[in-house]
Amino acid sequence: MKCRYHFRSDTFALVWQSIVRATWNEAFMADLMRWVRASYDRLAEVLILFPITDAELKAISRDQMVALITSWWPRWVEFFALCWFIQAQGDDILFPFIDETVNHNLSYLGSPPDDKVWPGPADFIAPTTPVLSGAYMADVAKLREALLATGLRTREQAESALDAGQHAALAHNLAEHLRKWHWMRDRDLLFEPWDTRGRVIETALKTEPHAVMPYELNLRRNMLALSFHFDLAHSSDRALGLNHAARFVHDLNVERENHHVLWLKYSYPLRQLVVELERRLIASGSLEKGDVFFLQVPELIEAARNLPAPLTPDLVSKVKNRRRGYLIEARLIGSDAEPALPEDDYY
Repeated sequence: MKCRYHFRSDTFALVWQSIVRATWNEAFMADLMRWVRASYDRLAEVLILFPITDAELKAISRDQMVALITSWWPRWVEFFALCWFIQAQGDDILFPFIDETVNHNLSYLGSPPDDKVWPGPADFIAPTTPVLSGAYMADVAKLREALLATGLRTREQAESALDAGQHAALAHNLAEHLRKWHWMRDRDLLFEPWDTRGRVIETALKTEPHAVMPYELNLRRNMLALSFHFDLAHSSDRALGLNHAARFVHDLNVERENHHVLWLKYSYPLRQLVVELERRLIASGSLEKGDVFFLQVPELIEAARNLPAPLTPDLVSKVKNRRRGYLIEARLIGSDAEPALPEDDYY
């Protein structure tokens, strides 16, 4: 999916000024956080309509495909727009304010005592609240430990042992991991989800062990840094602003991190539907595996509406061109490949 933002140069400054002012309004920010969390629920609501099993996917009609895509999409836009907004506020407004204020304080403090350091900007954003990605990594670590405890150090060894009915506890651990996290994958929809036993085993074995995030220690660091710099910031009349920014940047970072995981979970049912559409288009001679992700949304809906008709030759050519451009841009093929033609992709 490609995301593009358009701003009119004569109004952008006013829009950005309005965003900055709203960021410093506690009532607005609290309401925004409620909207963000509510958008998770509104998107989750439509997911119960999607097929789950392979048999249900294969039986779905073209009209149902269109209805599901068009029901899911506006909720997805709301979910993603709100989460983009909190990311922009944290990265472009709140943290720069913290960074500027703290560095100003440090500029006139002088050197700290021996073997000590003054609290810096990073101490304000060290994670203090568990997030979904932390829970996922903890489960990956448990699966890795279970595999190594049985002496299974490769995917082939593990699958062979499980096929032979060995290691019942490991089999249970793996089944539970798949139940909870089968939709995990790289962030791009193009890449395969980790919904196979072999893929999950391989991922666990390749994930190096790491320490659990010290949330309580981070909270102590954060409180010390905020207390320290709050007192110093009175001299620049930024004390209350620093307190406000530190509080909200934590809320924003938590929602941003959870959103990174939830967008994988909530897009997985649509991805399954798109792959089923691709299967039917391949059968009609239109596409090859992976091409479907280079259809734009209006084209995708129209393709579903017209099933079992194949795509037009002109659209197939555009899809192939977009895929070639992606492969070149991602450096997955050499720069000496045939260049992709520029495309006016406005609707």
